[in-house]
Amino acid sequence: GTWADACDTDYSLTYARSLTDKCAAGTSFHYVNEGLADVKSHVLTYDFGTLYDTGFHSVRIGMTISNMGSNMVFLDRPVKVPTIFRVGLSANLYNDGTHSMLTAVDFSHPPDNRERLNMGAEYNFRDYFFLRGGYKLGYDSEKYSAGAGFKFPIGSAQAARLDYAWSDLQTLGAAQRVSLELNF
Repeated sequence: GTWADACDTDYSLTYARSLTDKCAAGTSFHYVNEGLADVKSHVLTYDFGTLYDTGFHSVRIGMTISNMGSNMVFLDRPVKVPTIFRVGLSANLYNDGTHSMLTAVDFSHPPDNRERLNMGAEYNFRDYFFLRGGYKLGYDSEKYSAGAGFKFPIGSAQAARLDYAWSDLQTLGAAQRVSLELNF
């Protein structure tokens, strides 16, 4: 058989802040680089989102619009990056100060595909160690995902997160993702 190398890289810079005690907003700027075999392209995009704390138990509602920006160019042809609208809901099912369980569900509407539903849960131990699992509906090949992460201090007021995620892409095999987040 023939093998081809595929690579997707996203470098992001995010700024978010609380607007009130119940509402927050943020934006992210992305430099995205994609490649398949010897064909490569890059694009600059941005996202905008809001988060609202309902005040009812720990329920929060969020909304994002992602991938706004210019077109990518593959093989001298412009390719539109799909702008995606997402709305979601999350709640802490359990929290005793040491252990907590967060659940979330979100609905997305990509312009070039059918609607999608994501469901997941995250176990948190002392805001240091995290285990995650998820299920996706409406995707062609992706269904299950799992992951783990660590949060650790890197200074008196800074923190970092190192996360690993695994996704079952069925006939395509597994996708593995590693991310590093620096907060300051």
